[in-house]
Amino acid sequence: MRHPRVLFGGVILLAGGAAFFAALAPRKDPRAPRPLAVEQPPAQSQTPAPLQSARTEAQLFDWTSRDLAGVARWFGSPEPDHDTRQKAREQIVQALLLCDPEEVVPALRTGLPESAARELLAAYFRAWGAREPARAAAMLARIAAAEIREPALWHDLGSQVAAQWMETDAPAAIAWVKSLPEGAGKSAALLQISYRWVETDAASASAYAATTEDLRLIRAIAAKWAERAPSVALAWARSLPEGSLRDEALSGAEALIMSRQVEPGSL
Repeated sequence: MRHPRVLFGGVILLAGGAAFFAALAPRKDPRAPRPLAVEQPPAQSQTPAPLQSARTEAQLFDWTSRDLAGVARWFGSPEPDHDTRQKAREQIVQALLLCDPEEVVPALRTGLPESAARELLAAYFRAWGAREPARAAAMLARIAAAEIREPALWHDLGSQVAAQWMETDAPAAIAWVKSLPEGAGKSAALLQISYRWVETDAASASAYAATTEDLRLIRAIAAKWAERAPSVALAWARSLPEGSLRDEALSGAEALIMSRQVEPGSL
């Protein structure tokens, strides 16, 4: 998919009078287009006339190229149907990827209704995380550490980026998750990467889980390991010291084996 040309500059005001995307500017990249003035939306409708009758990807591309703020505002309204929202989201995210990430997040959080902002943030970090997982993860960790409002949102996004990162550089993703401060965000990220971690290095994953007090993590790792090597997973679980971690590991491994009707000595 081609990147839409992104046109920033000027100020688009929401109904409440807040400036929308006013601070955004294209990255200093020789490939980035020159910024032009953002057009005002049509007076009679939030949607340009062509989109009122036929909303195609080409039309959304053209509109996003001319007026990203207008498309984003329309995206956050009740007007677009489900299929058109999906197309618009893709175009908006591709445009945002050309902007400075430090400016994208505050623009989305202050310029859109909450549900639309959440949807675009998730899509944006999914796309950015696929390209630059280290930078995306670092920003999310920084925001989560300072966030008072809706910390769960940033924990979820961090887990999402960590899972993507595991597909391209598992050691780096694991190291990043380990470096997070103890708390809900780290627990969520560990759980998110646990299955892939077992696939890449079950011994390392199980050894780390055994040093934590995270019952969900140790159960997930035991279950995934039992799926791949039932006998080895059971032996590891049984080797743990008496206590809740051992009980949870055994429960996870045994539940998986029973559900698959696998004999522990069959592999």
